[in-house]
Amino acid sequence: MAGTWLTYSLLLWDASMSITNAVGLTLQVIYLCTYVRYCIASGPWRTVRRQMLVTTLVVAAIQYYVFLSDDENETIKTRIGLMCCLGSIIFCASPLVSLAEVFRTRSTDMLPFPLIFATFLVSGLWWLYGIIIQNSFVKYPNLIGFGLSGFQLFLFIVYPNKRKGN
Repeated sequence: MAGTWLTYSLLLWDASMSITNAVGLTLQVIYLCTYVRYCIASGPWRTVRRQMLVTTLVVAAIQYYVFLSDDENETIKTRIGLMCCLGSIIFCASPLVSLAEVFRTRSTDMLPFPLIFATFLVSGLWWLYGIIIQNSFVKYPNLIGFGLSGFQLFLFIVYPNKRKGN
């Protein structure tokens, strides 16, 4: 996601967004390299390579479109902004895949609390930044992400972890 947001911020000539997303993209690449180096057994490596190839092709297609297409700049900004919106909402909602399990077990053991809490804080801050710069593509997906992660945090109150030590 940081790569797509970086592309969008470069289209806007927004230095704050560009620096933030460049740092985020760098950290994601470092994490991915570390994960690939130390955490993947030889069996799943084939699947991971396929996923990395598809991701690389999608990123390359986006970059090709942005920098080499004949479309007007405003059209490109709108389309990349929509891709960023969709990706951000999917990222924020992804822990909800476990929602049925949470209700069935009445426990949030399977939800990643640190990730959800960080998403709550970060999407709240990006929402405020979207309000400041008056950009709907920054404002609305982060408002939705803030609400979704807030709902997920609420689940930790309603259905606390049942594991010992929590």
